[in-house]
Amino acid sequence: MAGKIATKFIFILLLLIPFNVLIAIPYYIDYEQGRDDNSGTDPNNAWKHCPGDPNAGGISAGTILTAGDIVYFKGGVVYQGDIRINRNGSEGNPITFKGDGWGTGKAIIDGADRMDNVWTLCASPDSCFGNLNYHNIYYTQAPANFNFFSGFYEDNNFLWFSQDPNPSDPFLHDNISEFYVVPGGRNLSRTQLIDSSYFIQPDPDFWDGAYIIAWRIPNVTSTKPVTSYNPNSHTVTFDDLGGDVYTDRNSYYAVLNHISIIDRPGEYCYDVATNRIYLWPLNSDDPNSHIYSVKKRQMGIVYSGRKNIVIEGFIVQNFVLGIRSDNSNTENIVIRNNEVRNLRSDNWYAIQMNGKNITVENNFVQNCNRSVGILAAGENLIVRNNYIKRTSRQGIWFMGVTHGQIIGNIVEDINGTHSNAISVYLYNKDILVAGNRVLDSEISFTFEGDDDYPDNHLNMTVYNNYFGSDAHSWGAFAKDIKIINNIFREGLFFSDSDTLTVSVNNIFHGGGDADIRSNNIYTDFGWWQSSRYGWSLRENEIDWTKKNVDSLYRIIDSSIYYPDGSQAIDGGVDPTQYLPITLFPDYNFFVDLHGNSRPSKRTWDVGPVESVNADRGVAQYCELLQNFPNPFNPGTKIGYEVSEKSNVLLEVFDILGRRIAVLVDQIEEKGYHQIEFDGSKYATGVYLYRLRVGRFSQCRRMVLLK
Repeated sequence: MAGKIATKFIFILLLLIPFNVLIAIPYYIDYEQGRDDNSGTDPNNAWKHCPGDPNAGGISAGTILTAGDIVYFKGGVVYQGDIRINRNGSEGNPITFKGDGWGTGKAIIDGADRMDNVWTLCASPDSCFGNLNYHNIYYTQAPANFNFFSGFYEDNNFLWFSQDPNPSDPFLHDNISEFYVVPGGRNLSRTQLIDSSYFIQPDPDFWDGAYIIAWRIPNVTSTKPVTSYNPNSHTVTFDDLGGDVYTDRNSYYAVLNHISIIDRPGEYCYDVATNRIYLWPLNSDDPNSHIYSVKKRQMGIVYSGRKNIVIEGFIVQNFVLGIRSDNSNTENIVIRNNEVRNLRSDNWYAIQMNGKNITVENNFVQNCNRSVGILAAGENLIVRNNYIKRTSRQGIWFMGVTHGQIIGNIVEDINGTHSNAISVYLYNKDILVAGNRVLDSEISFTFEGDDDYPDNHLNMTVYNNYFGSDAHSWGAFAKDIKIINNIFREGLFFSDSDTLTVSVNNIFHGGGDADIRSNNIYTDFGWWQSSRYGWSLRENEIDWTKKNVDSLYRIIDSSIYYPDGSQAIDGGVDPTQYLPITLFPDYNFFVDLHGNSRPSKRTWDVGPVESVNADRGVAQYCELLQNFPNPFNPGTKIGYEVSEKSNVLLEVFDILGRRIAVLVDQIEEKGYHQIEFDGSKYATGVYLYRLRVGRFSQCRRMVLLK
């Protein structure tokens, strides 16, 4: 009787458990050792392919993922496929695709396949189209459907198509400042180019297989194949550039993908006539001792139209697009702790957000050629705590976002034609750009309204950021722009069509001329910012143009601090009335760029940080700086300032508060110090590091992403 009662009780409990939780199942993917006809439900019976991969078969292909399921990819294993997520989770019970929960390190989703060809050294100039570098050039047969513009890799490092003139950095192959000049654009059209000093070869077939890359309206480049060459008129004809060229100024071009212009290590060319790849190896030695791979797949992980999905812990490499949704019905998505790298595309994206309630956080995007780091469109979107480095289009781009946040990101080395580190373009509404750092980029920040919707209020708040280069409005009736507590190291320049603008508590190197402004410090002025044009300082604004910027603020490893006597200290005003606290209730507006309380005293400081060390005795003007880079893998630098000779203790803790490392425990001299933390033996996650100097104590957070 007791057994029957117990069985009945258990049955009732099972009925009370939500169905989608009850049947949640872990699945395991091991591309090296798995088989699709295994059960897939334990590590020893893993599948080779993930359900949703077009190449999946057997039980894997027939499995329908349901809410709460977790799909584990084995860490450290290269998965040569693409993931097409085709099922939805439910609210509170997402389907999770996890690349770092099993095995060692992150699972690698790879869009390239190994090319096991034999390479032959060119025997003479005649064997490689007259190139006098023949003794460095090898050739092999190209794989089927080879496209010279696709990714081609040596030991997983980019190789570069041959180009003339050579760019100083081949990653920026579209840098028009290093192209040949077409004076006044007179000899360049959408389909033809005349250059009597360059196109002088007598053979009309000489430029077969080559490409022309040319600058055109609106400040973009197009790459098109040469279709014919006329030696008599020095003219090459090519496919339509897709837009008009500039005729009111100089234009620019370069030649790509020709055997005759291979002239340095790492360059290659694809010859259509012979179906050969010609290569000067990156390491200048026998290519038969290296591994070569060619991009075969276009997209790494696709979640278009899906709902309630988590994608975390992967390395996604060697695709055109990394992680993608292009469907506005996508909803409730989290993309976190991934690395997307080594993409090559023509204006595509490492991570694309399109839909509603999507968060992209703690990802590392790097070395993505002609790619946007993160592109976003939709509603309730968050781009948070990502590290974007070296993409040659925009780093982060909002276009058509309502209620979006770009917060806590580091964006670095974003250069190239039409590249901006952070852009808020066209129709956007209710946007917060806060706590970001932009470093070593051509243009830090751009925004604009939308000519088609001149009555739309952008309602954008730009708060607590450091912008290391120019920032611009492109106009188009941008309305309701609030610029609060930032540093614009090379200035911020509004458009005449911008309205309802506010700038308070900023440091500007020119510009910043909003409708309402106060408590700004100017380290330089624009040409119009003088009494001659009716311009003057307003309430509590300061002219710092005749003083050294280093006496106002200093930058060390992307961290900012104010030296003794800086007028940024206590120079601000409480800007709470301008902050969108009710619109973004989950964002803490009362901490600075480094995580310190804001204001730290009764009065706000100017710029994105607070001076937190006043009235602390021995520790006055001590400072623990934010580690850099952050996120990092595996090493990062931690800087700190000591006010006088003192005993210094610098410790690292895990997220549970357990001390895992002591980096410094000794007496140190007054001044700036720096030490490196090696995270190679620690797991991916959030760590805390704390500095103690006498009575001074300060703690910061850092993120290790493997």
